[in-house]
Amino acid sequence: MKKLIINADDFWMSKVFNKEIISLASDNKISSVSVMIERGLENQNEDTQALKKACNNKNISIWLHLDFKETETDYKNSINNQIEKFKSILGFSPNHIDIHKDSPSENCTQEIVSICNSLDIPLRNRWEKELAKKHTDWLRYVASKKTEKEIDERLSSLDDNKSYEIVFHPWKYDINSTSSLNKERENDVKMIIHINNLLEVMWIEIISFKDI
Repeated sequence: MKKLIINADDFWMSKVFNKEIISLASDNKISSVSVMIERGLENQNEDTQALKKACNNKNISIWLHLDFKETETDYKNSINNQIEKFKSILGFSPNHIDIHKDSPSENCTQEIVSICNSLDIPLRNRWEKELAKKHTDWLRYVASKKTEKEIDERLSSLDDNKSYEIVFHPWKYDINSTSSLNKERENDVKMIIHINNLLEVMWIEIISFKDI
């Protein structure tokens, strides 16, 4: 069977977005959620508890989406601080790690790889050459803005017994958000449901980063 992680990115970027991700996790439509630990902590504890409840006793990985300030240079310290903040808020270590948008430097990338290896957790497969010991077999596929046809073609190309991640940003429109994908994210919810309806037909097994 093909092994697929359905990921919902950017929890904590917006309370409106949080609600949609919690709903998908509750319905078992996703298998992975990224948490942006540096965003909105003071206002979103209730959402965090709701996410934990929605994912409880399910094979859904919750992981750390690293976020760096433009002026940062001490990446190792920043990564470790964000990991500790994640653990203090969620009560467990992240199931894997990635970075929001692109790595600011090669040094930063190497620090992330090193820390993932030391913690024995996966690093999202997105850099091709810069891989930690644990990662999906294929590069992650960002499906936001993709059509059903494009997604179907991509899923059809997967190999049996290989692991793969498809990335969505499943939100409802938030008038207060500055996200570049804000208007398109409601379509992501429809695409996630579309994929779930294809699982049996396309011989796809849903896994999480706990399985990598």
